[in-house]
Amino acid sequence: MKRLFRVGLCVAALASPALAGSVDDFKQGIAAMHRGDRDTAIADLSRALARGDLAPNLRPIALVNRGVAHAANKQFPAAIADFSEAVKLKPDDAVALSFRARVYAESGNAQAAAADCHTLTTMRPRGPGILGLCGYMQWKNGQYENAVFYFDKAVAYEAARPEPLYVLWLELVRMEARKPDQVEFSRATAEMNLKGWPEPILDLDLGKSKPETVMAAASKDQSPPVTHRAYPGEPSKPGTANLLASKLAIDRQLCGAEFFVGEWQLLHRDEAAARDLLTKATNSCPKGSINAEAAGVELKRMAGNKK
Repeated sequence: MKRLFRVGLCVAALASPALAGSVDDFKQGIAAMHRGDRDTAIADLSRALARGDLAPNLRPIALVNRGVAHAANKQFPAAIADFSEAVKLKPDDAVALSFRARVYAESGNAQAAAADCHTLTTMRPRGPGILGLCGYMQWKNGQYENAVFYFDKAVAYEAARPEPLYVLWLELVRMEARKPDQVEFSRATAEMNLKGWPEPILDLDLGKSKPETVMAAASKDQSPPVTHRAYPGEPSKPGTANLLASKLAIDRQLCGAEFFVGEWQLLHRDEAAARDLLTKATNSCPKGSINAEAAGVELKRMAGNKK
């Protein structure tokens, strides 16, 4: 699964000398997290929490950060314990609930993850990402109608400019739930007004394109042109992204195309083409990414249906 354990935090300044020890450990732990030194962060934040005099408003922050560090180290029971304590101290903490849902999902506890997702729908998370993750977890478990519920919320989170990825997933799970909504899909697609990737995949779902056209488009750099100035005041000149950026863009496009076109082929009953593309996605997509995992999940489903 794509790495999802990142959090930006502000450290409150406290003037009381009596709290200097716990606050210093807290600040050092947060600094360690920002530079990616998880083990040091765990040690520093543990000392800050153990002192017992850390300000009440900082304890949930320390717990969430230590939980994030534990989760990144694959220490899931410790991470869940930290997030649960943070939720106990601050029941309306959507951040702690979001991270706990993610860890529950990654550790295989789908029921607990679903419970946290349900609670989160009564709040407003910081972004649509957790709603999309909740939808993905439901899709992974074959609960397509539940997946529609969460992806619909993810798309509605920023209704004026919905995230294309969530629009694609919403249409996919609607089709798998046998409840396609071409009118709504067309409306959301028009509102995005895309002039690049992933427009070719959207066109495929709208019936305006063919699988081979999408795969051909995925092999070309569709990132927007870059402009630059040699010195202040010089007219801007068209340029292109450097070769490395171009290659990365194409790799991402191919990965996404292999998964979504593979799913389209499966829904249109071409299992051979679907299996070929999904297998390619498991190999070409970055290891641990959502697309790589999702392609593997679908291939296992297909193999199970053959038995």
